[in-house]
Amino acid sequence: MSVTSTGVFDNEMKHSVTGLLTNAVSQWQSAWFSECNFSVDIRFNETLFATLDVEALANQALHESGVSLFASTENALLQAMFNCDESTLNALQGELNVDPLDVVYQDFRSHILASLESDTSVAKVREQVVVEVKLSWQGGELSACLDVALFNNLFKQKQTSSQQLTPLVQAAQHSHIPLRVSLCSEALNFVDVMCLKKGDVVMLKQEVEEPISIDVNHANNALKGYLVERESHKAIIFSES
Repeated sequence: MSVTSTGVFDNEMKHSVTGLLTNAVSQWQSAWFSECNFSVDIRFNETLFATLDVEALANQALHESGVSLFASTENALLQAMFNCDESTLNALQGELNVDPLDVVYQDFRSHILASLESDTSVAKVREQVVVEVKLSWQGGELSACLDVALFNNLFKQKQTSSQQLTPLVQAAQHSHIPLRVSLCSEALNFVDVMCLKKGDVVMLKQEVEEPISIDVNHANNALKGYLVERESHKAIIFSES
């Protein structure tokens, strides 16, 4: 998969997205599943520059709309929709001129896209799933895997609203504070220091997996992070505060 976005949400965005998607599921359910109650679980990606690990996506391509749907048992979903047993469902499918699953899936995608104010006129799949909406009922499960590009408009709205700051906060944006990234210190004896030359390696006691300390405005160990490369520059990914 090609990962191009940080792919994570802050708590405010999670709360907003949860409300929008829950409402979309409710509207879709009331239209197609009057006799079936879904349990809704919404899971967000929590890892920077990563995609959600969804078992159903292991051998499946993402849908071009950015909303990929996977049912544990498609017949069980149709039985819940028509409120019928398997033999009745088989008879109904023989009478229909269209695939009912395609119709109900398309309507579900439309509800999700509308709730996120996503532009349906452009190709949007970036192959980075950041949200999974899982619907569960007595007969099975349906997972909706959402691509990061679906949230572009919400991200833009949040960025615009965050710019409506008080003059004091706006002024603070132009203030600068020192940020120092430091590895652990290591003591060497005088003779070793005097013998150091180009190409010598000094081993540090800090493990590779251990985050490095970051001092902010002379406050020691204010943040933790990892050294990475970003656009041909050394960079820091903050892991904890």
